[in-house]
Amino acid sequence: MGNHQNFAELINKIFLLINVLLLSACGNGFSNKAATQAANDAYLVGSTSVRSVNPLAPNTTASLSASGSAVPSTTTIDSGLYSPLSVTLSCADVSGSGCLATYYTIDGTTPSRASTVYSGPITIWSKTTLKYFSIDKAGNTEAVNTRDFLIGSIKITNIKSVVTGWNHTLGIKKDGTLWAWGGNASGQLGDGTQTDQTKPVQIGTDTKWSMISAGKQFTLGIKTDGTLWAWGDNTLGQLGIGNNTNQLSPVQIGTETTWSKVIAGDSFTLAIKNDGSLWSWGFNNKGQLGDGTGVNQNAPVQIGNGTDWIEIAAGYDHAVALRKDGTLWTWGGNYSGQLGQGTIGLTNGSLVPLQVPGSNWSAISAGGSNQPYANEVNIDAVAVENNWVGGFTVAMKSDGTLWAWGQNIFGQLGDGTNINMGWAGAGTYPLTGFVTFDRKLPFQIGTDTDWATISAGAGHTVALKKDGTLWSWGLNVNGQLANGNPGMDNMLPLPVGIDTYLPFILPKKPWSLATAGGYQTLALRNDGTLWAWGWNGSGQLGDGSKYSTGGGSSATKPTWRIPKYTYVISKKVFSYTIDYDPGSGSGQSIGSGQINPTGLAAVAAGTNPVAGAVDPSGQYMYVIDDTVSTTAAGEKVSDIYTFSINRNTGQLTRIGDVVRTLYSPTAIKVDPLGKFVYVTGMHAKGWRAVASYTINPATGEITCTGTGAKGAKFIAFEPLGKFAYTIRDVGITGYSIDQRTGMLSSLVAPCQYDYCDDNEDNAEVYKQSVQYLKVDLSGQYLYAAANSGSITTLDVWGRATTVAVPAEIRVYYINQTDGRIYDTNFAQGQTAISPMEISPGVGVDSHTQFMYLLFNQKLNGLALNQLTGQVTDVGLDFAINGLGLAAEPTGKLIYVFTSNYVAGYAIDPFGGKTQAVGTYKLDPATGKMVPLSPAISPMMATDAGAAGTLRAILFASY
Repeated sequence: MGNHQNFAELINKIFLLINVLLLSACGNGFSNKAATQAANDAYLVGSTSVRSVNPLAPNTTASLSASGSAVPSTTTIDSGLYSPLSVTLSCADVSGSGCLATYYTIDGTTPSRASTVYSGPITIWSKTTLKYFSIDKAGNTEAVNTRDFLIGSIKITNIKSVVTGWNHTLGIKKDGTLWAWGGNASGQLGDGTQTDQTKPVQIGTDTKWSMISAGKQFTLGIKTDGTLWAWGDNTLGQLGIGNNTNQLSPVQIGTETTWSKVIAGDSFTLAIKNDGSLWSWGFNNKGQLGDGTGVNQNAPVQIGNGTDWIEIAAGYDHAVALRKDGTLWTWGGNYSGQLGQGTIGLTNGSLVPLQVPGSNWSAISAGGSNQPYANEVNIDAVAVENNWVGGFTVAMKSDGTLWAWGQNIFGQLGDGTNINMGWAGAGTYPLTGFVTFDRKLPFQIGTDTDWATISAGAGHTVALKKDGTLWSWGLNVNGQLANGNPGMDNMLPLPVGIDTYLPFILPKKPWSLATAGGYQTLALRNDGTLWAWGWNGSGQLGDGSKYSTGGGSSATKPTWRIPKYTYVISKKVFSYTIDYDPGSGSGQSIGSGQINPTGLAAVAAGTNPVAGAVDPSGQYMYVIDDTVSTTAAGEKVSDIYTFSINRNTGQLTRIGDVVRTLYSPTAIKVDPLGKFVYVTGMHAKGWRAVASYTINPATGEITCTGTGAKGAKFIAFEPLGKFAYTIRDVGITGYSIDQRTGMLSSLVAPCQYDYCDDNEDNAEVYKQSVQYLKVDLSGQYLYAAANSGSITTLDVWGRATTVAVPAEIRVYYINQTDGRIYDTNFAQGQTAISPMEISPGVGVDSHTQFMYLLFNQKLNGLALNQLTGQVTDVGLDFAINGLGLAAEPTGKLIYVFTSNYVAGYAIDPFGGKTQAVGTYKLDPATGKMVPLSPAISPMMATDAGAAGTLRAILFASY
């Protein structure tokens, strides 16, 4: 084996040398040198956001009106957080009569009289540019008006500070008034009631509020006169008023006027006076009060006799404080190493402050909670019985460096690891050793020296840099990281609002403040506007609803774009609209999911199109024709056809010239960022490969940059577009994606361009008979489907051994730092395997996605646990003669196609079960679709089937 490997490495080096000298490309004899250089120079940025808004959030109406003789319009906008806006355009002349017409565009282009004529409310999604103008009856034409919609600002301005607790939020305006919103079961809002508020309400009329802090279900505040106030839950004495009675309105703590800072933990409080003395009260079960007793206190008690304390932070059961000399001190619970003392475990807490190693500390934040996910990740019974909780600490030094320690189950330390990376060795993934990647001593996060502020929540962290950019990492089950992909945790600090990382609906900068709560984040911009995202089950985002921005509460729906057009590939490309029902998707819904012909003529894409792909923005479609032709040089090639998609009609229009590609292609895909196109097919040199193309973001045209992934039969991508995975005869191979050219480089032995001999010893996973791959929506797990059969292997003496291989789906964990994959040892047996599709779901545990595949003429649903990757059955539905399937992106519908029709199925987002939908069936006598009563047949799209065998279903979403 060693000699074989050395020889292969030598051959690989020779091939790489030939690459440098010749650089032949795309496997078809034409050079890719210029194209690769152009890609290096030009295509350095990703496409626009591929995520959008909550389809069930309430609409907010915006009225844009013009008055006078087609004069420039005046605009009033009330923006919801993530709601689609229903925008009304109106125009009147001097006499008050309506204008002749209003023309508009929503794709950023300048409108003309050839543009869409306004005829009713326009649904505006996030990051949309609306341009319009009106013509009055006198023929006067107004100038083009432009409105950029960034749906995300709460309707409260002039905020100077904001804090968020477990499920409630408070803000102080520049005029000193206090405002609150969110959960109020214990009176934590201070408005005298126990009613939740989904929009900000003013608390009293005082204009002297200077500081505020929010705990689990209680609040504390300091006024400009130095008095300290508290309200909300007081069952453990956390209000410090000398009793344990809840308070629905602010009450003063004592009569002193010397309080300077206060911070609320989960159920305890810390405060500093003007003289630098440190005080605490409330719950003390882990010593979090630091008074040496472990006994609850319902009135302030002093911690030691020091008078040099300057900063404080409180987590679930641990506390952190800074002294003037730059030393850092911690006390309380230490199960996860959150005290930073080099110890870890239930018995290693402290009743008094202990100094943390290091010096020159300048800022601190403490996070953690009694994790509601403990049982889901199989935390040992002893830990649960002992009220195990997760705590972590984030701190800055005066040199601008960032440090963290404590629990890291969700990557909240930002060091590139999490609980799922606690494997015992290569190729293994046991869910054991849950503190393997917790840190018990301060650990520097990266090498940056420009961090400005930090804030730790229950399982995530947010921070600002000095340039005003906002960064987030850790748990993202509710979309609290705003990374554009609810469910995908960040294990490293990633910027919010940067296109490369599938942006949410947020601008890049400048931000002035950010605060992490239970499972939500709020941030303040320099213009005084307040923004919020994440968990909203109690209205803590303040946008007037209780819809979260991604997973988690019973009312939550994932934040995906609505599919507008469906395309079915047969002998041509046929276009349809979806009769889209924004309901739950569970149960029979007449008309829900029905696809109906647009009436547009079918579009030719060669003589035998076999597959297609739509870019994430819904602007361009790419279709491959597997007809094989021979070039003048004698090389076999096939073709790619490029189309633009008219967002108003769904019409396809050919773009540019036909592009050559690998012959006999089987699949074409666009990467998740919309930067590259990939085709799997046969290389002219006689092996299977993947051809890479860059997309011109302005025109949609593609340019070949080369081929790689020798032997690849199938390719799948993780959702951030950093890694790709292929199936080869020897197993599954992982690749990194060059973000300039789209070229694939093996994660084990990097290779580039043609002649890259992907040595079979470089296979990432030796899993035989794998047919299909799929990465889950969080980017944490790779699912490999293998059909049943047998494998014959030869030993070193040439003796054959045949082993039966069962049909199964295996689960691999993806290391999100380097893309390497590891077997979780989870498997789901099946009788046969087909391509897989994954849909977002709410799920009973808020961490569920659903995967669907075909076998035995049935549609099988599987639940995917996003914390463990484990697969469980959710049920079957009939899918007779199914050849393939496609899931529309909202997670409500899935479509199965046979040789000549499409079947639609609604998905229950909580349980993942499917049920056929549709209102028509095929009349065998006439070959036409006829109405059903009741509607029970799923048959659709037979006009496409009449042209030939159905090959694929595509979606364009906006």
